[in-house]
Amino acid sequence: MKFNPVTWFEIYVNDMQRAARFYESVFGYTLTDMF
Repeated sequence: MKFNPVTWFEIYVNDMQRAARFYESVFGYTLTDMF
């Protein structure tokens, strides 16, 4: 079986700061701004 890792996906949100706090707390990851 060939393994194809996910390298990019987008989640559309209305409140980016709120979403960032949520995903940082759920996944224990620090998000960084790309732009």
